[in-house]
Amino acid sequence: MTVLRRLVAPVNMAVTLDEAKNHLKILSTETEDDALLTRVILAASEMLERECKLALITQTWGLYSDEFKEEFHIFKHPVQAVSSIQYYDINGVLQTVDATHYFVDNVSRPARIIFKGDYIFPDIEEYRPNGLVFTFTVGYGDDATDVSSEVRSCLLMMLSHWYENREAVVISNWSIHNLPFAVTKMIEQLDVVTFGSDTF
Repeated sequence: MTVLRRLVAPVNMAVTLDEAKNHLKILSTETEDDALLTRVILAASEMLERECKLALITQTWGLYSDEFKEEFHIFKHPVQAVSSIQYYDINGVLQTVDATHYFVDNVSRPARIIFKGDYIFPDIEEYRPNGLVFTFTVGYGDDATDVSSEVRSCLLMMLSHWYENREAVVISNWSIHNLPFAVTKMIEQLDVVTFGSDTF
């Protein structure tokens, strides 16, 4: 069993407020809906990340496991780098696995961490849950311009639908099920696994 948890949230949004207002034909001087637009951008981004197992803007995540195994999959895309693999030894002391003992495959989706064949798995402190911790950075980049045009187009279409139908669709009820067919098809195309049959 593995658990994913975000450790450091992104600093910027995948679509800027100015881009959203331009897409919706709202003048930059009209600011009364800025707070609402920001909430909609964040909601759309979070939904897209969840549905497609994506990370849009650079953020840090942890993958937790109770035990070692030969290969781990990271169901967040794209993976920029694995910064560390750590575990609690039999004495409860946090140790770091040297990077020479594993490969990081961030070409495949999901990305993979593969331990080398000659690496002998150390013992983890008995009964400790999540005693093995992978820390990694994901996202297209630090800024909105780093995000793929396909993803940004999808976000803008989601934003447009929710903003224009805000009276009919309560924010707490926003979901993939009340989006136009064209948007749901785009989301399906973004949720691609390049190998295997695992699901997150």
